[in-house]
Amino acid sequence: RRKHLQVESFLAVLASSGAVRPGARFVDFGSGSGNLTLPLAYLMPECSFVAVDVKAVAVDLLRERAREAGLANVRAVCGSIEEFEAEFDVCLALHVCGSGTDMSMIKAIEQRASYFVSPCCIGKLQASAGLVDPHKDVESTGLRLVHPRSRWMRELVGRDEFVSLAAAADYSGHTGVSGYDASTPQGRVPRFAKAALEADRNASSREHEYSTRLMKLLHPEACVRNDLLIGYPQEHGFETKYITSAYEEWGESCITKDL
Repeated sequence: RRKHLQVESFLAVLASSGAVRPGARFVDFGSGSGNLTLPLAYLMPECSFVAVDVKAVAVDLLRERAREAGLANVRAVCGSIEEFEAEFDVCLALHVCGSGTDMSMIKAIEQRASYFVSPCCIGKLQASAGLVDPHKDVESTGLRLVHPRSRWMRELVGRDEFVSLAAAADYSGHTGVSGYDASTPQGRVPRFAKAALEADRNASSREHEYSTRLMKLLHPEACVRNDLLIGYPQEHGFETKYITSAYEEWGESCITKDL
């Protein structure tokens, strides 16, 4: 059920964004066995999809599922996001852990492609790419994977503060206390911390001349980590602020559709 709702959210935002057009080339980073790739490929036969995952078992299963469904517009690649070099127009990433989301966005920026990503865990960022000193190397990071991602955030917080922010964003609670209940401080703090980190990711894209938006998946019950980051190269001339109403309207009708 949750996977169904997640696909509905991605379908709704893609349909309202102008990203779906004949011949559009999609890449789904961290695709797993194709829970997002395959439904979208079925619903968008005029587009091509490349699913990328490091797990050979998942990639083999995806290929088998695509073959059984007769989806000739799907290709599966076993490998890392960093190693992927093929050209694409639209980047998708659903719950790619830690720095995988950042690498997906970096790949999109390198290709000047739009991106639609819903990040998963945040705390793992602490052990990923190097944290930069906010008073050093701020201008020279370019598209290297560093944290904080943006100059904006690096000017606001230091390395220790960023690690604390990442830990707070990934807090899920402890015995008798839920980190997901927005009515309690233990639930609100992780939400605010995660929103700050997602804003940092989008701010990095804006520093590379992208228009960005931070939204939520259509269905709150689709998943606890339900942020949705959207980015378009500014040269595409598309304003992400126009997505919201179309997304919600299309999503209302999408809910009744059998995917």
